[in-house]
Amino acid sequence: MRVFFFKKDIIIWGVILLAAILVLLLLLRLTGGEAETMEQSLISIMKGV
Repeated sequence: MRVFFFKKDIIIWGVILLAAILVLLLLLRLTGGEAETMEQSLISIMKGV
């Protein structure tokens, strides 16, 4: 049971991460100018995880 709950948690966190990334991409589309700096910070965040 514990493993099942653990997997469920991972799925939930994965969905949250995907949603956050989608929001960031939408913000990038709207601002446009700071795309490169945001991209680099995103990459550093992904490496941190």
